[in-house]
Amino acid sequence: MKQVNDLKFLYSDTNQKWEIVQVSDSGSTFVIMFFDKGSEGYNIRFVGKRPFEYTDPAVLWSLMRYADRFLEAEFNLEEDLS
Repeated sequence: MKQVNDLKFLYSDTNQKWEIVQVSDSGSTFVIMFFDKGSEGYNIRFVGKRPFEYTDPAVLWSLMRYADRFLEAEFNLEEDLS
């Protein structure tokens, strides 16, 4: 969906959730955080300490803001249609 450096914001068909993942040089990925849909919007769920161990917090924060805006818009549109 959106990639900044080695981080991607995407929908995981496997986990049935929006995620931010880190992509390694070999192309494998590991989840840094999930976005769980609730009755009032999306909640962030960290995987362990991974967000705090990421080497460039400004890049992670930027992608988190993007994801928040995207998911907020999606949630509001779905709410308007129901």
